[in-house]
Amino acid sequence: MDRYFHYRSDLFDFIHDILLNLFITPRLSFDSIIPESSISFNVEDILSAMVIIVIGEAFRIGAEMKKEQDLMI
Repeated sequence: MDRYFHYRSDLFDFIHDILLNLFITPRLSFDSIIPESSISFNVEDILSAMVIIVIGEAFRIGAEMKKEQDLMI
């Protein structure tokens, strides 16, 4: 039984290599190896995101406090 799994694994590896070399790799093309990004952040964007996070946390804490207060009554 162990020999069967070893044979099966070798067969899948062989098929994988054939598919990779004949069909997948030739269709891959890259303009350059160096990744380029067009994302840019400025201080205003970062501060706006921080304000939104703080406001969201304030609402979350307020909701938890209200839930606790409702349980006490």
